[in-house]
Amino acid sequence: MKQMHLELCNLAAADVYEANTLDTQSYSKSESENRV
Repeated sequence: MKQMHLELCNLAAADVYEANTLDTQSYSKSESENRV
């Protein structure tokens, strides 16, 4: 269960990172780090 949760979090973070990278790379980087 925990493994599945981690994978979902990683997928969500990756999606957010890729989406934000199109706008501002520095913002998406700090956003991903803050989520952890």
